[in-house]
Amino acid sequence: MLIDEARDDGYFADNVKLRTKQRRDRKTKPLIRCVIFDLDDTLYDCLGQRVRPAHRCAARAMVKAGLKATVEAAYCARLQAF
Repeated sequence: MLIDEARDDGYFADNVKLRTKQRRDRKTKPLIRCVIFDLDDTLYDCLGQRVRPAHRCAARAMVKAGLKATVEAAYCARLQAF
């Protein structure tokens, strides 16, 4: 079917109405209603759950890439620098 051809079931008209309503709803109802900043790890333990595992993964990658150290030594050095 060509784009210019009209469908008998009213699909295009209904689709345009739906998209217009969705745009209108988006204007009145924000997608993000609240943002919470947890700067000192009070609400979420970012250091324990994200930062330390990322440092350990990076230490493993550095040793695998040729760093002349153990994974534990590289990990401790990264934490001290952090």
